Amino acid sequence: MEQTAQESQPKALSEEAKERRYVKVKKILDSMGCIEQYELRIHVYQVVLRRLSRILDYKDCKERYNECKAQLEQYREDGKEEIYQNMLKKKEAAVTVDDIHFVVKEAERIVGYKDADEIVIWAKNAKAEIYKKEKIHGIIRFGIFIGIIAVVLLYCLYRKGILTLF
Repeated sequence: MEQTAQESQPKALSEEAKERRYVKVKKILDSMGCIEQYELRIHVYQVVLRRLSRILDYKDCKERYNECKAQLEQYREDGKEEIYQNMLKKKEAAVTVDDIHFVVKEAERIVGYKDADEIVIWAKNAKAEIYKKEKIHGIIRFGIFIGIIAVVLLYCLYRKGILTLF
C-alpha cells in the first residue's frame, strides 16, 4: 500500500489543537528551571522544538521556537563545559578504577569537546596501570598470607615435637 504525498504530510491542526499544544509547550517551558540533568534538559528542549514546529503560525510560536533553539545551543555549550570541568577534577583526583570509569563516562557524554577524546585514551591507559598495580598488590598479599600460614604451621609442628631447631 503506497502513501500519497498528501497522506504522508501531517494534517493541519485546528485552532483548538494549536491552543492545546501552545498551552502545553508554555507549561513545559515554565518548568524548565526544575530540570538539572544535562541530557534530560536537552531532550525536553528538543521535544518543545518539535511541538512548536507544528504551530509556528500560531501566536508567538515562531519567536518562542527561535528562543528555544538559541537556548538549546547555549545550554549544550554550557553543559559540555560543566561536564568537562567536573571530569578534569575527577581525573586529577583519580586513584581507583571506579574514578577512572567516572572520567570515561563523562568524556563519552561530550565526545569531540575540547580534549575529551584524548582523556578517554588517558583513562584506558590509567586503568591498565591501576589493574597492573592491583595485580601486583594481590600477589604480595597472597605471598604474605602464605608466609603467615607457613610460620603458624612450623610453630605448630615445633610445639608438637615433630620439628626441632638444630
